[in-house]
Amino acid sequence: FPNSPASQAALLAGDTIINFDETPINNNTETLINLIIANPGKSVSLGIVRNQTPMNINVTIGTREGTPLKNSGFLGAQFSATPAEKKSFFEGLKEGISLTHFYIQRTIEGFASIFRQRSTEGLASPLAIISMTVKGAHAGIKIFLLLLAIISINLAVLNLFPLPILDGGQIVFQLWESITGVKISRKIKEYIFLASWGLILTLTLFLMGREIKAIAAPYVTMLLRFFNI
Repeated sequence: FPNSPASQAALLAGDTIINFDETPINNNTETLINLIIANPGKSVSLGIVRNQTPMNINVTIGTREGTPLKNSGFLGAQFSATPAEKKSFFEGLKEGISLTHFYIQRTIEGFASIFRQRSTEGLASPLAIISMTVKGAHAGIKIFLLLLAIISINLAVLNLFPLPILDGGQIVFQLWESITGVKISRKIKEYIFLASWGLILTLTLFLMGREIKAIAAPYVTMLLRFFNI
């Protein structure tokens, strides 16, 4: 993609990445993507094969902003998925558990960073999530399924937040009533739920407005230049 880390490093269509900072890729696209995501802003050496000639290329992994996985790395290249080595059921199960743990950890780190910095830059509205899903679908079924898994993990972690309209909030209510023996009235719960929904809807509209503004900005600039305003 133009102006991406891959473009700046002069990676070309048809290049095959065989190692990432001495870590073998072994034709496994998922391994490569995981390494890229886990190394935002890092300068690495990519071992590639171009026209049957091995070579090394230095590239600085980009840092993705404004997504559910804030501060995750990206290369800005579209990968063609190659058939991965077949694994037994238990090997596949073990690798699946390992990948799930990896993405849970990255999601928690992303949310923690958002709270520490008190910024909404790492949050995305449903519009951005749909856009990412469409791009993932164009990149191939494996990338698409991996993206769906990441989004599902994000939502699962988010659902444990202690907000009344989420499961985490319900757990807090139950713990409070169990420990204190004081049952919260239904009316109070309804007010708390309405306030929570209001906050969520306000945040969603704010994020959607910001994303629409970012999409429209280049076109507005073009029109202003066209009319010499």
